[in-house]
Amino acid sequence: FRSYDREDEAAIEWALESTGLTSLADRTLQELSGGERQRAWISAALAQEAGILLLDEPTSFLDIGYQVEVLDLVHRLSREKGVTIVMAIHDINQAIAVSDRISLLEQGELRFDGEPRALAESGLIEKTFRVKGRFVEVAPDKPPHFDVELTRFLRSGA
Repeated sequence: FRSYDREDEAAIEWALESTGLTSLADRTLQELSGGERQRAWISAALAQEAGILLLDEPTSFLDIGYQVEVLDLVHRLSREKGVTIVMAIHDINQAIAVSDRISLLEQGELRFDGEPRALAESGLIEKTFRVKGRFVEVAPDKPPHFDVELTRFLRSGA
């Protein structure tokens, strides 16, 4: 209920810069692409400087470059600004890469809640999503990566 001031302006500028939208600040949402619109919503949430950020599929509609940028931003907000991030995300590799804690839901039921590495070791990804695959260690200081076997989708001889 206070008036708009320089602190508000600085928060908006930081949020636009953090999401790569500074050059688009004068456009309306209707003028933005799907990916730009997604980043605009994240920017609006950031500008409010909340201690908790609830994100539902923050990388949807984004090309891979912006997906990485948004996930890096989310990770930095958590680490550097102490923002608690609660994120619904379907890409297991993205979730494991940026999460300290991960929950796995199946049809509304909690199947797992804990550290990402423990989920990787549990076998629940394969069971829950009925896929063949395995977690692969990329580097000792990096989280494992889930590698799905796509053989059932590939044509023989292709």
